[in-house]
Amino acid sequence: MADNHCFHLLGNIGVSKPAQFTYPFCYSPHPLAIMAKDEVTVYIETHYPANVSLNEGKMMGVLVAEDSRGNVGFIAAFSGHVQGLHDDAFFVPPIYDLTVPDGEFRRGEAEITELNRKIRKLENDSDLAGLETERKTLMAEQIAEERNMRFKFDHDKEQRRSIRAKGNLTAEQSESLARESQFQKAEMKRMRLRHAHNSAVIENEIARRREEIDRLKTLRRQMSENLQQRIFRLFVVKNAVGESATIEDVFARYHRENGEPASLPPAGTGECAAPRLLQYAFSHSLRPLCMGEFWYGASPENEVRNHGDFYPSCHHKCLPLLSWMMRGLSVEPNPLLAPPESEAEIVWQDKWLAVVNKPSGMASVEGKAHSRSLFSWARESFPDAAGPLITHRLDQATSGLVVIAKDGRTFTLMQQMFERGEVAKTYIALLRGNVAHDSGEVSLPLLPSITDRPRQMVDSHHGKPATTTFRTLMRIEGFSVVEFHPLQGRTHQIRVHAAHHRGLAVPVVGDTLYGGGSVPVSENLAVAMEGEFGFPAPPAGGIWLRAAAVSFIHPVTNEKISLSLLPKK
Repeated sequence: MADNHCFHLLGNIGVSKPAQFTYPFCYSPHPLAIMAKDEVTVYIETHYPANVSLNEGKMMGVLVAEDSRGNVGFIAAFSGHVQGLHDDAFFVPPIYDLTVPDGEFRRGEAEITELNRKIRKLENDSDLAGLETERKTLMAEQIAEERNMRFKFDHDKEQRRSIRAKGNLTAEQSESLARESQFQKAEMKRMRLRHAHNSAVIENEIARRREEIDRLKTLRRQMSENLQQRIFRLFVVKNAVGESATIEDVFARYHRENGEPASLPPAGTGECAAPRLLQYAFSHSLRPLCMGEFWYGASPENEVRNHGDFYPSCHHKCLPLLSWMMRGLSVEPNPLLAPPESEAEIVWQDKWLAVVNKPSGMASVEGKAHSRSLFSWARESFPDAAGPLITHRLDQATSGLVVIAKDGRTFTLMQQMFERGEVAKTYIALLRGNVAHDSGEVSLPLLPSITDRPRQMVDSHHGKPATTTFRTLMRIEGFSVVEFHPLQGRTHQIRVHAAHHRGLAVPVVGDTLYGGGSVPVSENLAVAMEGEFGFPAPPAGGIWLRAAAVSFIHPVTNEKISLSLLPKK
């Protein structure tokens, strides 16, 4: 079409088109998406080699589609705003342009900016600072004066007690001592009342100024919410069946259908690359084939984002929005909903414990997205067992050894051993790239992402300590086989420590959440993994990460238990 200036032909693609559109929240990029990503990368490096926003790191997106003539090409987008790229016709436009000078957003933003200026002026007011200082000075003076008075009054009280102890006091002398005591008590009360009055004058003035600041902050919050609501009514999105709706309506419908309380969409909803791509495709008669979002530029400190790697769309902003926009498309099924291809197997057991081999694709515990879990398998396999059973968890896509307790007391003892670090765990992983060191230690504190669970973030201030030792066992065909020993059991600990740029910077193969993706593994490498390390290739959607060995002192018998899935040599 004449106005499809953002649609770039891929030419002789040489690969089959996908049968279904990408499920954007857990996927491995299709070869066509990888080809499109490579072309976008070349374009940026050619036209914007010194763009600060891009080089500092930005999420980009590509959508491969067919036009009305059957030509296969791609469209590209970036998330948010990038100075210098906003008017570049290579990229699709935003759903609603927040940067229009006289637009709704800019006007509202200017009003909030002015309000922020007033708040900062009041908060930094020298008079307020002087009042705060005066209040502290008065408090210190009261404490000092009361301490001195109490010291004197206690001394006088002791003197009166000594005089009374000698006896032979006249009535007039006794009355004089009593009056002195009463006077000092009254003097203490008058001093406190005087300080309380002076403090109240200052406190009232501070409170008056603080109330004005709080009033402006409340007004700012209301203005921000109102602006956000107005903006989301201007974001009108389309879906594959030709429907249109505001983002506000899309989220309201999503919450209603899922039995969740209504709430405004998060700030920034609709500005990610994926919804921009779908919006353009539906507006220009393009038939979406596949899609992917990838990171360009430097890695951020907190998140796992490596240059060139694909990542899933976020849940808090994009799950409700993309779920609605993809209505009418034949979308790949969510791999997390697929039943595991095999059942768990008992490796060892006694009266109190069992160690089982959990297959990839089986969740450890029950959840909304899983119909079959290790917990339900354990209930069936050990019908007489009581208690929570699963003493520690493996990610759904991770296979390997899990310790199951058959009664509540043993469960508690095993959990305490895990918490004290008394259970040694060995993992084997295939990493997508060459690990630089033969051995070492990664120590990066982890914190769950509040807005995008189950993703974990590296946070030096609020994260929980997480240390993993590693040993590189083999480097072959551009991959590395690595043995990991996590000293804690944080969620995704090995996966983050492998992928993060301050860790090994080499993600686990098949880890779609942290950038490993499903990449081709040769038959030669697959045979080596199974023969050398007893690690058969995981099923589609699984990752090359296995809990290969576990060792601990039996909490009841004190016997040393050491179990391994590694071949004996």
